[in-house]
Amino acid sequence: MRRSPSTFPLRFESERTRAALHDLSEEMGVSMNKLAQDAVVAHLDLVTSLLEDRLARTLEALRRYRGTWSDDEIAAFARAEVRHADPAEGASAQAREGDPFGVLRAFADPLER
Repeated sequence: MRRSPSTFPLRFESERTRAALHDLSEEMGVSMNKLAQDAVVAHLDLVTSLLEDRLARTLEALRRYRGTWSDDEIAAFARAEVRHADPAEGASAQAREGDPFGVLRAFADPLER
């Protein structure tokens, strides 16, 4: 059973693109619809191929990756996280003259509101 083709209105941001498609379709003797459809299929095939290649390389890099931390190093890191303050960790600030624009209130813990 053959499905009927779906309709997809195509709008061009540039009149120049539409005009070029029109001129090329007349020169090639094919409809603008067929020419646009073939161009989209070709573009999708190319982009899909590039993305598949990138994903395959990423997957291979992940498979090759081996962490180098020993159990002792991981345990030492965990202990340090608990024992020492993190100088880069943010802290809540208190406004000196209230909060006229509601900035502190907007970022406050929902339980503190």
